[in-house]
Amino acid sequence: MLYVIIDDRCTFTGITQTTSTINVAERIVEAIARAEGVTIEVLKFFDLQTHLGYGKRPGEFEYDRLSFDQGLYDPSWQPAECPSEIRQLFANQIG
Repeated sequence: MLYVIIDDRCTFTGITQTTSTINVAERIVEAIARAEGVTIEVLKFFDLQTHLGYGKRPGEFEYDRLSFDQGLYDPSWQPAECPSEIRQLFANQIG
């Protein structure tokens, strides 16, 4: 998993096909917050889903904001527009 934090926005993406980020999003968010020394509420989390963890072709991706309205262990994903800066930073993963 790779991630980047820009201002209060944290974007993460999987880098292997062994598991999708959707299946472990809660653990990813917890690990990032712990590594950065912040609480989860401080950041807005975005999941960049590429061909590396999903059945997509290189160049195809989804970018979703995670919402924790129902609690950390019941997230929801809302489609969001992927900033060009994120596309550039994760160009190798997007394909």
